[in-house]
Amino acid sequence: MVKTNEVRAKKGINKAFSEHKIAYTIVYIIFTLYAITLVYPLLWVFVQSFRSKIDFFWYPLDFPKSFYGENYLRIFTEYNMAELFANSIVLSVCGTFASILASSCAAYVVSKYNFKLRNVIYGLVIVTMIIPTTGSIATTYRLMNDTGLAGTHIGLIIMYSGGFGFNFFLLYGFFKNLSLTYAESAKIDGAGHATIFFKIMLPLAKPSLFAVGIITFIGYWNDYYAPYMYLRNYPTLAVGIYQLSSDITTGANSYDYPALFAIMTISVVPIIVLFSIFQKTIMENTVAGGIKG
Repeated sequence: MVKTNEVRAKKGINKAFSEHKIAYTIVYIIFTLYAITLVYPLLWVFVQSFRSKIDFFWYPLDFPKSFYGENYLRIFTEYNMAELFANSIVLSVCGTFASILASSCAAYVVSKYNFKLRNVIYGLVIVTMIIPTTGSIATTYRLMNDTGLAGTHIGLIIMYSGGFGFNFFLLYGFFKNLSLTYAESAKIDGAGHATIFFKIMLPLAKPSLFAVGIITFIGYWNDYYAPYMYLRNYPTLAVGIYQLSSDITTGANSYDYPALFAIMTISVVPIIVLFSIFQKTIMENTVAGGIKG
């Protein structure tokens, strides 16, 4: 009787294990196919960037018979690639620092200080995230023009510092659960609020700040709308890609798709490298910040 029960138990375990293995295999296949749909277009664009304009015109769907590396030279000489890249770097780096500084200050104050308008400010952040960006285009554009900030890097960087809803919530969750032991000790020793924040609280928040910074940098690097609207004389990579694609369709640079693919490849490489290196840090700290919040 005991042996019969043991046999039945083993059969049940084997059956459950077999069903689990089948389910795991199906999920694995689905995610593998999904990954292929994401990776294949990137690889195709990269390969096509090494084709000549004439070769792509006659055989647009084929792989290159020989690699034509001059496209990467042409985008620097004919399409001002260096200027596009420099503008993207300046705006992305400076905008990221400005946004992190503003969001970390706001998140720290709202999470750690008790004052009358605390809940109001928290609610306003939520409301601003609900309102579509298109609903404030006219007023933002007029504000930028009236203040003389339109067409300047500093104007767009200031504008970037105000869009911190997602960053605010992640950092709010971190600061909310951060102990004030060190801060209180520093306060007893005579440290002020600014000293406590910049020398104690921010260093403790480095992992979360780093993850938020990478996500913010990627967002600003890919931003097309704001530079196109407010920085026409200093186009970024995103704006340059749009302008080149428009020229290709309208005939100014007819069928120069390999050059477009070369610019797209260069614009994507920094993002892929950043996320590949720091994906573990990003996932750990964004999930932790979301759970704590």
